[in-house]
Amino acid sequence: MMRLIRSFRCLLARSLFLAMGLRIGYWRKAVERAWAMESREEYLESILKKVAPRDANGNPVKTYAELKTAPILTKKAFRHSASRPNKSAVFHRHTAGSSGDPTSIWLNRQELGRMLGVRDYCYRHCGIRVGDREGRLWGRPETGLKSRVKNFVLNRRVFHTSGRNLEKEIQELIEWRPDYLYGYASLLMECARQLKQNGQMVPGLKCVIVTAETILPSQKEHLSRIFRCPVHEEYGASEFDIIAFECRSGHRHLVNPWLLLESGPEEQALVTDVSRSSQSLVRYELGDILQLSTVDCPGLGSTQIISLLEGRTSNRFAFTAENERFHAVEFAYAVDQYQQKHGDLFQFVVTQVRPGVFGLVCSPEPKEGTVSVAKDIEMAIQRSAGYEVKVETQSGLERQGKTSYFVQTINATNSGAAMGAVGS
Repeated sequence: MMRLIRSFRCLLARSLFLAMGLRIGYWRKAVERAWAMESREEYLESILKKVAPRDANGNPVKTYAELKTAPILTKKAFRHSASRPNKSAVFHRHTAGSSGDPTSIWLNRQELGRMLGVRDYCYRHCGIRVGDREGRLWGRPETGLKSRVKNFVLNRRVFHTSGRNLEKEIQELIEWRPDYLYGYASLLMECARQLKQNGQMVPGLKCVIVTAETILPSQKEHLSRIFRCPVHEEYGASEFDIIAFECRSGHRHLVNPWLLLESGPEEQALVTDVSRSSQSLVRYELGDILQLSTVDCPGLGSTQIISLLEGRTSNRFAFTAENERFHAVEFAYAVDQYQQKHGDLFQFVVTQVRPGVFGLVCSPEPKEGTVSVAKDIEMAIQRSAGYEVKVETQSGLERQGKTSYFVQTINATNSGAAMGAVGS
């Protein structure tokens, strides 16, 4: 009986999408056909010739050659010039982004339908569908009639698994019995910690989808054990929805066939949507750092994958006392090794205090203490990057929205040494 009710509710959700003119099934099949084509480049060039999106200077882009030499479109430039939608754009997305600058995204029915088709394509790889019951672990409460209507259509409930209402929220999550969980790594980790502590479980989960934050391999394995289901990483942005999705073999495949993703100068993520007509997004700078590679894994989307993914460009490097720098990903590697060695799981944030000195906050307190983790990081950085650094313990890990494991606070106003490193 319960299975019939769930199937009916999923059918209702998808019927509501169809009534809105959003043909999810049609676009999912279009995604499958696009990835099966022998020459994707010819396919995309044919779309470029038809749509002719405009670059940051307002010039139409109709060929691959023109695309490769097009100027980079910053978020600031997009907000002030290219963000004017045409009359067919009736769906609105709003994001403050990691930089805190609001960006308005407008889509027509075809464009939003494509996004949902890509999402359905990815979700079916996990054994779920758009419209299945979702438990969303999110950082910001949503209130108002619009949010309630949206959640009803999407067949989801939003839970805030942190703070004073943690146990109440988790109990309501268990009673909701979602088909899958979706949310921030930090909130999923907090939920898993509480479930393990209380000897509870969320029954019937098919998968967990982690988005918005970096997650370590050890943390992913921990979530899989506690929730008793596979864990998949999603990489996306409000401007494009899903860009890359993790397959069963652990690769983050590019999954939207109408997006071109580049690792541009200084490895910043640049995205072009060749099919978007409501707004032009050509070599749009997301603000993240990534590296791309190719794998022999045809199970999902492209054989091109994101092999390295970091957060904001400003948080890419850590500075030493010798006016030198190393990649902040070394902190993630060091903590992941520590957690695997000690069988311990915790969230952490490293903050640059001054050149060569870093602050470390952990939550919950590691079994061997935060000091033990700090010493281990110092030794790991010495081994891997060849630099002597000082890691000091701090307190008060705040969770307001999505988090980053490394925060760079040094700039031109407080450290000449750091500016020397930036120019090196």
